[in-house]
Amino acid sequence: MPETTTEVAATSEDIWAIVSDSTRTAEWLAPIHTLDGASADVPFAAGQAFKVTLNGRVPASSLRVQAVEPGRRLRFTVGPSFAHALGLAMRAEVRLTPTETGTSVTVEIACNPVTGRFQKAVSGMHVGAAAAASAADLKQMAEDS
Repeated sequence: MPETTTEVAATSEDIWAIVSDSTRTAEWLAPIHTLDGASADVPFAAGQAFKVTLNGRVPASSLRVQAVEPGRRLRFTVGPSFAHALGLAMRAEVRLTPTETGTSVTVEIACNPVTGRFQKAVSGMHVGAAAAASAADLKQMAEDS
């Protein structure tokens, strides 16, 4: 599964404040172009679903929150409704690990091996590049705040 890990000169609490704010998801999670229904007042919780567009090219998709470990890990699935039901949705996860100098941030984005080529063709997105871009965006957002 393509993942990128980067060291960020910010606390895990500062990074979690960005990651857990659904109104900012499209700013750092590279495949997401828009996320409808987000609210800064309501933290992510397992089972939540949001309407999304991926790079403006994939209509009628949703982001579903799969797991939340506050301050440590957030996992989503993204794709059309049928993809979630069939286990074919793209998976995205961010993990935070405190270090002596800040926080190690790992972003993992993966497609189902059976449908990955189709997902890439439809979305125009390479998951490895999306993971690297997402980690870089989180780093910049956290270090600039």
